[in-house]
Amino acid sequence: MDTAGGCCMQPQVCTDRWLKQHLKKNDYWLLPCHMALIAQKLGLKPRHKSYYKRIFVWLPDERWGEEATPCCPNCRSNS
Repeated sequence: MDTAGGCCMQPQVCTDRWLKQHLKKNDYWLLPCHMALIAQKLGLKPRHKSYYKRIFVWLPDERWGEEATPCCPNCRSNS
């Protein structure tokens, strides 16, 4: 744990929430048909469609609340 009382493994927060909005609209799936939009938003050049697969993004705290958040493997906290 760091000196501020928070977990040392917490990622930096990004204020642009386009990806979370996209995930919510698509039931937390990233689909190959969305690859061009996502690549554009990330500043990437889309490649062969066969590279892109269906990806389920697991965000338990977003879907089911804080009580569904797994604890940190280092500090055993989920705060």
